[in-house]
Amino acid sequence: MKKANGEYVIKEMPVFIMDKIYEDVDAMAFDIDADGDLDIYALSGGNDYKEGDPMLEDRVYLNDGEGNFTKLNATLLATNGGSVSSFDFDKDGLQDLFIGNRSIPGWYGLSPNSYILKNKGQNTFEIVLKSRFGMITDSQWVDLDDDGSVELVILGDWMPISVWTYDESSEKFIDKTKQFGLDKTNGMWNVLNISDINEDGKLDIIAGNTGLNFKWKASLEKPVKLYLDDFDKNEQLDQLIFYDYFGKYVPFASKDKLVQQIPSLKKKFLNYKTFSQVETLKDLTGKEESDILETKYIYELRSMSYLNLGTSFSSQPLPTNAQLSTIEDIHVDDTNIVFTGNYYGFVTELGECSSNAGGVISLAEENSNVQTLNLPKSFSGRKIIKLDENNLLFVPNNGDSFIVNYKNQ
Repeated sequence: MKKANGEYVIKEMPVFIMDKIYEDVDAMAFDIDADGDLDIYALSGGNDYKEGDPMLEDRVYLNDGEGNFTKLNATLLATNGGSVSSFDFDKDGLQDLFIGNRSIPGWYGLSPNSYILKNKGQNTFEIVLKSRFGMITDSQWVDLDDDGSVELVILGDWMPISVWTYDESSEKFIDKTKQFGLDKTNGMWNVLNISDINEDGKLDIIAGNTGLNFKWKASLEKPVKLYLDDFDKNEQLDQLIFYDYFGKYVPFASKDKLVQQIPSLKKKFLNYKTFSQVETLKDLTGKEESDILETKYIYELRSMSYLNLGTSFSSQPLPTNAQLSTIEDIHVDDTNIVFTGNYYGFVTELGECSSNAGGVISLAEENSNVQTLNLPKSFSGRKIIKLDENNLLFVPNNGDSFIVNYKNQ
């Protein structure tokens, strides 16, 4: 809570203390009951429980108008959440919801169901679209083409930056990703920001990705491939990744790791020399790509800006110094793109992304370099919150937060 002198103090809320057992992956303040104050939708997530488990259930906290919250007594979605966002897409005066899910616990790679929910009033919602959009990490509602109809823009792992338009005449959502020229943007996307960065009156897209300081390299010609199937017929999903290594496709996992996952490979590859000759999925498993359950691709690992041309987008990578690590959140003001990043959760074979805790890209300078922010080198940022004209709060997943005067460093 902010006091009159600008100081922040903690306001104890019994319901929040009681619900700290949940793993919150996103949250949003919006007026669910149209009473003029902001309520909270808290999105639960995690890979430790199966879908439907009470520990994955989302929560709504109702505001009494004075900043006191009570938990809504309702059964909500119980999934591994990735992003929640709201907009009154049908213009009935009630805020509707998008619930984007991250993955199916225990079945990484398969796209979970995500939901667009229509607010029916009296704290009730109706599912108007249930679809396997992808492995969602962020979402935003905007009118991209300035035609009066809203677009839902979403992104995530192994998927393109996707655009779904609400068509008022049919009252349905239509996939416009390809029409906007974004259908081959599959990446490991973390965050989405939509702002007019070139001041031409049209909204552009800035998206945080994994960056180029990474073991995998990806392009339209040589994408990273994720093969999903039950290769050893043990009724469990296997994930096999191939990537371009100096012009040759190779499995990402080592022979030892793959044998642990698919024991039958031990007899097929008796030594590392024979394993080193694997260049295709068929070489490894005997299966053709066309015969497996699903294949996903990464074409782009750079953090990018996509400039709005009206009905399509022109791609432009962020400066080289912004590609040294993951970008996890983005803040845009009139003259700057501010970002924070670093990620320590990748498997050992991929290593840590720890080369850029945060930076500022000046929009006033053409071909601008990145100004490093005064943050600890090991800082792993997850959220940027604007406090006032000059100061931003940088929040990590764990550990201390930092206030940075990013305009006067």
